[in-house]
Amino acid sequence: MEVIETICPRDCHDTCFIRCKIDHLGKIVSIEGDQTNPITQGFICARTSKDSVRVYRNRVLYPSLY
Repeated sequence: MEVIETICPRDCHDTCFIRCKIDHLGKIVSIEGDQTNPITQGFICARTSKDSVRVYRNRVLYPSLY
């Protein structure tokens, strides 16, 4: 499992640091806050913490035929 350190894509005032765990197929397994951020100290909002689930749900896989 690979861990990618990045920042939250939302435009909040505190710019949370996040750690994304990626499986061997490249799928996001989990997202957690990074303790090295001096402002948020590892905290992430509920929206960001659920992005690992939301990104793979209700996706358009094929174009509409109509």
